[in-house]
Order: sequence, then structure tokens, then C-alpha cells
Amino acid sequence: MIIETLSEEGVKGDLAPCSSSAVGRSGTLLTEASEETNESFLRLNQPQAELLYGASLHPLLHTLKPFLVTFERLDSGTAAYIQDLEEYGFGENRSEALDDLRRTLAELYFSLEHEQNRLSGYLSSVWQVLQCHVARWPRR
Repeated sequence: MIIETLSEEGVKGDLAPCSSSAVGRSGTLLTEASEETNESFLRLNQPQAELLYGASLHPLLHTLKPFLVTFERLDSGTAAYIQDLEEYGFGENRSEALDDLRRTLAELYFSLEHEQNRLSGYLSSVWQVLQCHVARWPRR
């Protein structure tokens, strides 16, 4: 093990502050001296470029199958993208981008549902993909 002394801010280099359990009373940090451990740590702390999103889009809708969402960092914030539907959500961070995408998907569902008998070929295929992922709750 290597013992490294932390700066006054509690960080070493670009790493985030450690939890209190990893820092001793004297302000020292215990770390493993192995490349594999360092690579694993960095991999675990990297933001994921994709995730499966299965949260509720709207109180009237339920998710049947999660969406594969890809994130992209932009100059003005973050974009959340569903390639199968070619739909985006935008925000200052991933949470805001996902929330915007959630609202967009709910609006898309209700719009396509309302116009389903008059959809073009492309929008009809979008509606079919959307129905694989989302459905209305049964009426009581």
C-alpha cells in the first residue's frame, strides 16, 4: 500500500474527495499501488455514455421495455438521445436532459396515438417502436 497525504481540500489531483471511511484521522489516504486498481477506479468513476431508461413517462403510461439512451456532451449542456426514435432531450446535465426526453416521449406518444389513423409511413414506424416500449395503463 502507498500512503499519500491529501491536500487541504481533501483531494489528490483530479480525483473527487474520498469518503470519510477512506481517510484516516491524520488526513492520509490509503490507496492500492496497482495499475489494475487505478484503471478500475477510473472506469467506475467515468460517466456512462449509455443507459437503459425505464422510468415512468407520464401517470397515464407505463414502460414495457426500457429505452437505450445515449448521452452526448455539448457546449451548451448535455443531450440524451434515443436512436430508434430519433428523439432528443436537452439540459444542463444528464438529469435535466433525461427529464426533457421523458416529457418529449410522453408528448410524442399522445400525439401519435391521437393521429394513428393518419400517420405517414415513417411516423407509423415510430409509433410501432414506441408501442414496444410504452403503453397506456388499462382504464378502470
